[in-house]
Amino acid sequence: MEELEHREREGREPEGPSPEKPVAEPPVRDITKKVFDGLGLPFSPDGNNLVPIAMPTASTFKVIDESRFAFGRKDPLQFRDVPNNIGRIGIFAAKKGASERAVILVVPKGATPDSVLAVISTRFSQNADFFQKIGGGDPLSPKVILFLLNSHLKDNHGWASQMLASSKQMAVVYIVRSLASKTSGELGPFATDGAFFRQCLVQMKALTNNSFSFGSLTAMSFSLGIADLNPFVGAISKHLKVARVINLDPQHAIHALRPKGAAAVEFLSGETGVGPGFELLPEPRWVNEELFKAKKASGAFKTKQGRLIYFHDRCIANYTLRLALEKS
Repeated sequence: MEELEHREREGREPEGPSPEKPVAEPPVRDITKKVFDGLGLPFSPDGNNLVPIAMPTASTFKVIDESRFAFGRKDPLQFRDVPNNIGRIGIFAAKKGASERAVILVVPKGATPDSVLAVISTRFSQNADFFQKIGGGDPLSPKVILFLLNSHLKDNHGWASQMLASSKQMAVVYIVRSLASKTSGELGPFATDGAFFRQCLVQMKALTNNSFSFGSLTAMSFSLGIADLNPFVGAISKHLKVARVINLDPQHAIHALRPKGAAAVEFLSGETGVGPGFELLPEPRWVNEELFKAKKASGAFKTKQGRLIYFHDRCIANYTLRLALEKS
């Protein structure tokens, strides 16, 4: 093919230099400084063009003691304190055609991980009014990015903080959703295009001076994210080695797609459904969690909403990703 493209046509002399072909815009752009500046945050990147921050904000936080946990048991979970860590943050815009989404990258300090943790959060449509108010219709909204960085990755659910506190040092790749439009779903071009996702990893690696690599990949989702995790995993598994899937409290107890050779860890609280093949962590397992006694005394467990807020949104989301990483 290359020879055909460069072969001169017989019997004709070139009439001058060929017109330059337009240079295609790279699908991934580093927008970390733009987002930080827009939010009025200090921007002090390191040599990998990443911004170090403490994760979580608190100097210590609680995790499930994995040494005292075994699958299939029904005894109460045990907890212990661990120190926070430094995560290095980069924010990118990834575009295919007219569809664009932001991606948050978190890389451990002092490490060059060779695996990736791809995070599929629950859907914006579950809380559409809130996300609309903070700019959820703009795929690159700085306010949305900041909210998700703080609420999903650093504090609250703290999925990046959980990873950093585990023995599995990985590069977290969090796809920022946008409210769905007539032409694009919440995950935009990432929904079912595994080749595009891999290309984005290649370019983010280059833009951060080889801060990570992706010899293997773990894909995780929470709650209704399972509806998007399965087509996403099906697409990326054709282009990347999916070593593990982690499925946290999926709606209707839907199982995660498990590519051949991949491990799977799936937790249920019992509040979103029950089914075989899951590790069930119902109310009696959480009696040692620091807010359990106060929540029970307040009557929160007497309502479906109160139980969802505590067992689903707090217990499963805030503790079990790290546990899944340590036990698989």
